[in-house]
Parts: sequence; C-alpha cells; structure tokens
Amino acid sequence: MAETQYRVPPEEAEDDATNGKMGFLEHLDELRTRLIRSCVAIVAGMVVAFAFVDRISDFVLAPTLRMLPARQLSSIRRGAGATGHAASSRACGAA
Repeated sequence: MAETQYRVPPEEAEDDATNGKMGFLEHLDELRTRLIRSCVAIVAGMVVAFAFVDRISDFVLAPTLRMLPARQLSSIRRGAGATGHAASSRACGAA
C-alpha cells in the first residue's frame, strides 16, 4: 500500500491575547458595536420605507381592495382618512 504523507503544521506560540479568547469587557464592547450598527441599519431601512410608504401600502392592500364591493371600499377609504387625520392631529398637538 502507498504511504500517505501528512504535513504537520508548525506549533505556534500560544498567546492568550491572540488565541481567540476575549475578556468580558471586550465582549461588551463588541456587543455595543453590533447593536449600534443594527440600530443604524434599522433606521436607514425605515427612512427608505417611509419614502415609499404609499407604494408599499398599495401593494400590500391591493388584493384586499380588489375583493371588496365598491360600497365598502369607499367607506374604508373615508374611515382610514379620518382615522389618519385624527391620529396625526393628536400627535402634532392640534385639537
């Protein structure tokens, strides 16, 4: 049988700082960095979604609006407009 030759990697000096081990505070620092990046990504996604809110809502509601009779459709649109106006006026402080 043929002998298989394996190369054994040279042994490296073990150093606790570079051996893939992190202390508690280093873990907290990495967690903080990842949380901040995640929050920035979520805010950026919300800004982009806000710019296209009309298109997104039309896309999501299109199947429902197609199935409703015309009479219910007009009452839903009136109700949604009044609700949105009331909510925005309360949020802005108007009476």
